[in-house]
Amino acid sequence: MAGGVAPVFPGRAAEPPLTVHLDRLAIALADKGWVCDRRYKADPPRLDVYDPGYRWLCDTITVASGPGVFVDTDIPWFRSSNGAVAVPCPAVLLAAAQIHQRLEAWLREVR
Repeated sequence: MAGGVAPVFPGRAAEPPLTVHLDRLAIALADKGWVCDRRYKADPPRLDVYDPGYRWLCDTITVASGPGVFVDTDIPWFRSSNGAVAVPCPAVLLAAAQIHQRLEAWLREVR
């Protein structure tokens, strides 16, 4: 990286920052009624997702990137705090659906 700028290869767009993926996921989850706290100063940046009535019941989502993270590819992936959700970031609606299902299941057990 020269001068702190990632190289851009012809025919391939530069990968957005990890927080852009988390922002897209936060929008998709908010549409399903979840509260999403953006914790971007944390290392790694993360998204805490919870129901407004059960703040203590939270799933923390990060983005993992680089070859060999989950498969041999450089596509970034969403990863939940317990590793149960692993979805490529371009599939943001699938990730939101899986996170929604997990949190709903947790809520059913405590209600």
